[in-house]
Amino acid sequence: MKPERGEFSEIQISIEEFEEILPKICDAEISYTPKMWTPDNPLCGTCVPVALVANRLFSGKLLRADLKPFPKFKYMRWHWFNLLPDGQVRDFTRAQFGDDYPEGMEYIRKSPSYITRHANIIRRTEILYQRLLREINI
Repeated sequence: MKPERGEFSEIQISIEEFEEILPKICDAEISYTPKMWTPDNPLCGTCVPVALVANRLFSGKLLRADLKPFPKFKYMRWHWFNLLPDGQVRDFTRAQFGDDYPEGMEYIRKSPSYITRHANIIRRTEILYQRLLREINI
């Protein structure tokens, strides 16, 4: 089943292509935790802008999980990922956790307007979107 197109309908990209491109276009400038970002972990702290761009590309819902119950990741506070229109939960930044993915996260649905009220998030999301456009030559 082909996903519905979201707000960025001019972009013709598959979920798999999006996942492949992300490590190339994410960096410390996109990260919530830029001091922890490294080239070896290019998705570190990038869940919010990545989830927002994915939501616009593929539609669906945004999901937010509380990381405070996971001592190793509680400094991050929250983790954001996507619920696609076909019902698939997709964490496009899962790789940032390496082998220590916080299994059993409880999540709630949030609207994009809940998180885009923060200027820093809007800025990081726009940078990511512009990089995506350049990467796919639009």
